[in-house]
Amino acid sequence: MKTADQPMHRQAPESAKMGEGIVFGLGTGRCGTSSLASLLNGQPETVCFHELNPSAMAWSGAEATIGSLMRDFIAILGGGELYVTADLVAPNRSAPLQRARSLPKISAIGDIGSYYLPYVPFMIEQWPGLRFPCLRRNRAEVIASFVRKLAQPEASVPRNHWSAENDKRWRRDAVWDRCFPTFDEMLDEDLEAHVACYYDAYYEMTEGFVSQYPDHLRIIEITDLNSSEGRQGLLDFCLPNRVHADFEVHKNAGH
Repeated sequence: MKTADQPMHRQAPESAKMGEGIVFGLGTGRCGTSSLASLLNGQPETVCFHELNPSAMAWSGAEATIGSLMRDFIAILGGGELYVTADLVAPNRSAPLQRARSLPKISAIGDIGSYYLPYVPFMIEQWPGLRFPCLRRNRAEVIASFVRKLAQPEASVPRNHWSAENDKRWRRDAVWDRCFPTFDEMLDEDLEAHVACYYDAYYEMTEGFVSQYPDHLRIIEITDLNSSEGRQGLLDFCLPNRVHADFEVHKNAGH
């Protein structure tokens, strides 16, 4: 996707090569990440995708995908071609692309996806300027939201992204199962127990990374998005030393 007035071979600034101006949003899912994307997309010269290309991601072994995405993001921040690989099968995946085409300059860019969490050490080592805001919603609300989504009444067999390969009680998902950890030891547990285990493991890993990389990763409670002060703190972390636009964001009901 090329815009008419973008040069083809402009050198990206050193700050972009270090990852500055690039944000990767985290969170379990069902936790307000759509609202985070909306807030970031409302900032000047900023484009934020939401689960840009899950088909090429996985909970482990996707370093090459991340490297390719970072190469594209860094080139865009340098004024290069607007080339990114997007999974357009999912609805609303093209909206940030349309926003990117409309901006005369992009000085900040990012993507949001739960599956980036295991790669935080690898990414910070390669690009130490990256920022990782991690949204956290109430545990019981997240569990209930996942169960409602995965066990929809019209589906005769529910999905369970965390179940073992030999657990035949669940419908497989060729794209999303790979983007979540697998709990092989939970063969006799129900869907709610799987989601609960995932929630606890996700934030245990996150809190460990916060201790290791306090300047790069921060846990943001979903309730912080309900106040101007909370949103400003989030934006100061994600996009420091910039002028920010504040507005209410409530993309999904129940947040």
